[in-house]
Amino acid sequence: MNTVLVVDDDKILGVMVKEILEFNNYNAIITKDPKTIKDQIVNNEIQLILLDKYIAGTDGTKVCASLKLDEKLQDIPILMMSALHEAEKECLEAGASGFIAKPFELEPFLAKVKKLIKQDHSIA
Repeated sequence: MNTVLVVDDDKILGVMVKEILEFNNYNAIITKDPKTIKDQIVNNEIQLILLDKYIAGTDGTKVCASLKLDEKLQDIPILMMSALHEAEKECLEAGASGFIAKPFELEPFLAKVKKLIKQDHSIA
């Protein structure tokens, strides 16, 4: 089963995304602390990271860029999320494999998750 790491400090959204993923046959792990991402990846064989643009006082684009600079982690796709629709360009420039605006519709969200887990990084 593919494992997705959900990095979001909005507890309600995190639980909702986890339930959606699990209902669609993904394993999902939630963290609200971006400092735990690397440990979560190592300990849980993460295939996709869902990363909020603004999380716990941290800019998610900086977290994304940092992960993409790490040779051991750079191939893991990152789907960034934000309620700011104009944040897409910045997220993609930071190395995100895709972007989805919050609130998002279920089918486009699941389509992006599926495509990114298949290692096709060409979506936006």
